[in-house]
Amino acid sequence: MQRKLVNISVVLVALALLLALAPACSNVAEEPKQKSAPLTSEAGQNFLIEVVKPDDARQMDWALVVVWVTCTYQRSHFGYDVDVIKGTTVSVSFPDLSDVKNVSFWSSTLENHHTYAPGEKVYTDYGNGYQVEAQYPILEGDQRNMEYGDKEYIAFQVRPERSGKFTFYVKAYGYLWLETLYVTLCEPDDGTKDEQNEYVQVHSFQVLEPYQ
Repeated sequence: MQRKLVNISVVLVALALLLALAPACSNVAEEPKQKSAPLTSEAGQNFLIEVVKPDDARQMDWALVVVWVTCTYQRSHFGYDVDVIKGTTVSVSFPDLSDVKNVSFWSSTLENHHTYAPGEKVYTDYGNGYQVEAQYPILEGDQRNMEYGDKEYIAFQVRPERSGKFTFYVKAYGYLWLETLYVTLCEPDDGTKDEQNEYVQVHSFQVLEPYQ
């Protein structure tokens, strides 16, 4: 199973990132620069997610998006002697896209990545449910282990198919073995659900008409 579970937290990213990167596919994957910041999390939160979006974009032009995830899991949250999240996944899905060719992986510090096209089988309920056919494109990256303070990113380019508001979903999840107990950790843990019956953060940016 390519999907693994994730715990995530967010690091502030330089605003100049999007301005400095060309809006076209690049063959050279360079790690986006980031500003260091102290870890912060709400009580019991296991991941911080920060999304860097374009200030403006054009219909059918490539726009760069970067998702940062920081692990803020601490074993004191559960009272068990566990320091490492065994599997983590960062997932971005695109309800406003119909063609997976309009999503392009750019770079990542995560170990693996995979793109699912509409019609492909995907698991539900954080890997614990049945399979369904994806209704819209999904981009996932996964990491074998994450410890407190670890931060990873996945960067991709997206080509909006129409002008107006462009919406996409972001989530992170992972799993732990606490003695004989299997525990799923996710961010967010309430609110909007996606096609996989999993909670997501809802992000968007404005898309202008194409150049004439």
